[in-house]
Amino acid sequence: MANIEVATGNTAFKSIDGVLVSLDGKKLIAYPNAKPGAASSLPAYQGVIGQPSASVYKIPDGVEIVGQAAFAQVNGLTAIELNEVKKLEKGAFDKQTKLRNVRLGSSVDTIEEGAFGGNQNLTAFDVDLLNPNYTSDDGVIYNADKTELVLFPGGKGGEYTTLPTTTKIRRRAFYYNNVLAKVNFNKNLEVIDGDAFQATTELKNITFEAPARIKSIGTFAFQGSGLTELNIPASLQTVDWSAFGFSKLKEDYSC
Repeated sequence: MANIEVATGNTAFKSIDGVLVSLDGKKLIAYPNAKPGAASSLPAYQGVIGQPSASVYKIPDGVEIVGQAAFAQVNGLTAIELNEVKKLEKGAFDKQTKLRNVRLGSSVDTIEEGAFGGNQNLTAFDVDLLNPNYTSDDGVIYNADKTELVLFPGGKGGEYTTLPTTTKIRRRAFYYNNVLAKVNFNKNLEVIDGDAFQATTELKNITFEAPARIKSIGTFAFQGSGLTELNIPASLQTVDWSAFGFSKLKEDYSC
């Protein structure tokens, strides 16, 4: 489907260039999976050899919310310009596999859990320096004071060390990243939310800087990860249901 049309007289929705939005134009509801974006010659939007040509979509003026799963599994776009958007709902850009460029403007004030996930070509987020709510450090989104890790790019691999100021990893922050191999947690980290590292199939190792202050690991936090061993710090008080389900951990954990 390349276009969504809305009948005249509909009191809930309208279509802007084939994209479904609320009648007042403030919420983008659904982007057609087969709708192409606009071509672009901007250097920042060009991929590497083997990647598709730039295909860019700019959120229409007046749209303030990108709805839940609005762009989920839309595979024809490589870049999203959020324009005046303030809020990204849960799973808004889930598994948009060809996406490689995202810039959060100064207006974004709310990013719900897993707004991005499974974006295998997305190696870095860009956040406007004037945004008072979020910041980007080495392509990773943190809240403004860098105490909470909000989103980790789905295509960023290798080894990563959380910032020294980090106290919390938000829900679905690393969701479906299939290239990250190792994460080193800073000593001030206290909470790893549920689903934070779910389906991180190549994540083989995590470490906790001493003296660790980790207190809780949420439900499904590492479900389906590639972890093969785990050293549990003395500070850990709560491990919620199936936090390490379907991983490759051995029966005995080191403590």
